[in-house]
Amino acid sequence: IPGGISNWKDIKTYKNRAFVTGEYQQGMQIIDLANLSNGEATSLFWEAPFGGFGRLGACHNIYIEEKTGGAYWSGCRIVGGGVLMFDITGELLDYLVKTNTIYTHEVYVRNDTIYSADMNIGVFSIIDATNKSNPTVIANQSTPFQFTHNTWLSDDGKTIFTTDEIGNSPLAAYDISDVDDIKALDAFYPTGTKGTGLIPHNVHVKNDFLVTSYYAEGVVITD
Repeated sequence: IPGGISNWKDIKTYKNRAFVTGEYQQGMQIIDLANLSNGEATSLFWEAPFGGFGRLGACHNIYIEEKTGGAYWSGCRIVGGGVLMFDITGELLDYLVKTNTIYTHEVYVRNDTIYSADMNIGVFSIIDATNKSNPTVIANQSTPFQFTHNTWLSDDGKTIFTTDEIGNSPLAAYDISDVDDIKALDAFYPTGTKGTGLIPHNVHVKNDFLVTSYYAEGVVITD
């Protein structure tokens, strides 16, 4: 499937469509997956004017909350690197609101709460997006090396895991059961590589396991 030229892309799916972001100016690539069984896939670039900002252009990452059909574009140049929220349940993208104006590298979303990795200021933010016209930051917390790359939530919603995309940084865990009193719980390094400059990239949660990608270490699964 032809696409934009970029050193980095991210892709997420919702029902029979795939949404692709990249560090290019064509906007969001939307791929129709409905006829894949027949060897067919059509795509288009969406960059229509919206929200009074102009055309979409480059965004770094996308997260889709499948329960609500909400899509969250992060690192969008058009809003200073912030997050744009869309409803993608219909055939057309329905712009809802921007959630912040600082650079957000990636987001994780559950129901109406956004967990934002604010890389350039070294914190993760928790944003209440219940009111779609007025998302509100309700907490933030610095991460060990203050270069917050991504966040992911435990199944019970009480613990958040973070990575800092910088050498020798750990995989960190925080208790967020009380957002007014966030507590650091632990820091994990893969066995035998602590202090060797290893860089964690992304952490994901699968049941009681963390699945983390590392530069030069591959994938590490942590109980």
